[in-house]
Parts: sequence; structure tokens; C-alpha cells
Amino acid sequence: MSKIRLGSPSIPVFFTDEGTCIARLEDIWDGAREFAKIHNYNVIEGFGVMGVAPFIPERASVWLGYLKVPFDNPVEIYKQNETDESTWVAEWMVK
Repeated sequence: MSKIRLGSPSIPVFFTDEGTCIARLEDIWDGAREFAKIHNYNVIEGFGVMGVAPFIPERASVWLGYLKVPFDNPVEIYKQNETDESTWVAEWMVK
């Protein structure tokens, strides 16, 4: 896997040997928080960004769009490591 940064604000994205992209949900949400601050949205830590989209896995594709990360639906969400509850990732193909 190779790692680069994509988007604005940029997030770390890994390219797999199979041709898909993977990003940790935590990195997507960190980019979303930066985006919200830049655009003067109200960030509520337990919920998300009012007026944009909540920080829930089903909204990962929405945030990839806001961050201008190239993607093609569907965006799959899964736990990368079953023993670590915090390792949730989004995986997608590039358009």
C-alpha cells in the first residue's frame, strides 16, 4: 500500500494493490472538523457539524465530497482490525 494526502483540507489516503483507496474514519472526521472551522460551521463534538452532516459512518461519502477527495460510490465502511474498536475505515474506488 502506498500513502498520499488528498483533499482540501488534506487527509491521509492509502492506495491498495487492488486499486481501491482506504482512509481511517478518524482522519476523515479530523478533515471535516478543519473544513467546518474554515467555513465557520458550528462543531458539536458529540454530534458533528451543524448544517453540514453528522459524523456518522454512513456520511463518509458526503464528507469525501466536501473535502474534494475523488471517489466513486459505494463507499464501504468496516472495522479494519477486529481487536481494535477504533480502527474503522472507509474504502472506495476512484472515479
